[in-house]
Amino acid sequence: MTNATLNAIVDYAHHDKIQTAQDLRRETGWTRTDQFGDEIIVFIQRHAPPRPSPFVSTPLRITAPLHPSSIALNIASPSPVVKRRNKCSACGQEGHNARSKNCPARQVDNAAKGKENVSGATLLSLHDDDWFPTT
Repeated sequence: MTNATLNAIVDYAHHDKIQTAQDLRRETGWTRTDQFGDEIIVFIQRHAPPRPSPFVSTPLRITAPLHPSSIALNIASPSPVVKRRNKCSACGQEGHNARSKNCPARQVDNAAKGKENVSGATLLSLHDDDWFPTT
């Protein structure tokens, strides 16, 4: 047996990967497993016994009482989720956005659509200051 094979057996034994002679052959590929495999397994079990599973040796603690009436009282009903409403960046009102046809600021822009080279804001400022008489 080479040192590399011996080191591999020790490593696999520490990680609980060798329990039988078939495990020894599968993990190491050692050719003399048929002759000496059972002796190696006895040696492994004597010097590196299998560790107990942490789930078997450490039982879980019960944190909640087992009374059905107290369990029912601790359960809270989920609160309904309130959906956030849209807020318009042009006029500041809720319920629509600046691109919506319901926006009052957009309706002012629509009034200036037929005018060439005049924006809606310019048209409003001219009418508000009474620079031009309206007909």
